[in-house]
Amino acid sequence: WFTNEENGLRGAKAFFEAHRDRVKDCVGAYENDGGLEPPAGVDWSFAPSERRGASRPAAGADSRPAVDPTRVARARAITALLEPLGAGAFGEGGGGADIGAFLAAGVPTLSPRTRGGRYFEWHHTEGDTVDKIDRDAFARHVAAQAALFYVLADLRERL
Repeated sequence: WFTNEENGLRGAKAFFEAHRDRVKDCVGAYENDGGLEPPAGVDWSFAPSERRGASRPAAGADSRPAVDPTRVARARAITALLEPLGAGAFGEGGGGADIGAFLAAGVPTLSPRTRGGRYFEWHHTEGDTVDKIDRDAFARHVAAQAALFYVLADLRERL
């Protein structure tokens, strides 16, 4: 747990450095920076890894290594478990500035997708107070996160 994105990522950098030797044991890094509107799904990012036996791309083609499609399929299946909470939509591009170092180190990064709509009416304003939190949306966020973290921690094989 850390914070301080808006002030030079100091919390994220300090946390990563303090735990650098344990990053290889991480099953995922999660950033929740989209407010507590009703959850809709989970966005995921994976550090690209070369697939065994994959041929090199042709000249001029995208030369970035491909993400193993098995990892993406497993992430989709995990996300689908959250459908009873209305949070079963899978997306790509999960994470954020605070957990970028984890992605660069090969750890999958995740972030919740929300229904959106009102967050930026009060985000970083004097009105950004706990009385704006919808209790039902908050409860669904907590339930979705708890289920997601449980499944990730209980996987036999890491993503």
